[in-house]
Amino acid sequence: MKAKFNTSCTSCGDQIKAGKEIAKDQTGRWVHKYCAAESTDLP
Repeated sequence: MKAKFNTSCTSCGDQIKAGKEIAKDQTGRWVHKYCAAESTDLP
């Protein structure tokens, strides 16, 4: 899914700009797509 608004990633703290790919992490928060993939690999 693409971000509709500018916001910040709760996983890495970097800015998410509108139009960038995002996904929900294990806690249901919106993060960068690559940050969500990393968090799902952790135990």
